[in-house]
Amino acid sequence: MVQAGDHLKMSGQLNPCKPGCQPAIRRFVNDFDVSAEYHATDTGRSYHWSKSSPGHIIQTEMEGGRVVAKYDYNLNGKKPKRKKLNTH
Repeated sequence: MVQAGDHLKMSGQLNPCKPGCQPAIRRFVNDFDVSAEYHATDTGRSYHWSKSSPGHIIQTEMEGGRVVAKYDYNLNGKKPKRKKLNTH
């Protein structure tokens, strides 16, 4: 249903859950070579995911139009590893 290079837009009331939704979105972005964004209407927070290299997803969290957190997720190996990136 998606093609490499597509950009997916999603929205909901709450932030995407960390034990289920966020990891699933990261895997989907990696596996299908797409980018994605999610906007939480109740919290005003936005999340953006993009593939930086095979097995590496950049997750950016924004609030009020400014970046509040940015992570590089390494999905290679049995357990994903997260590295916080500088937001300045």
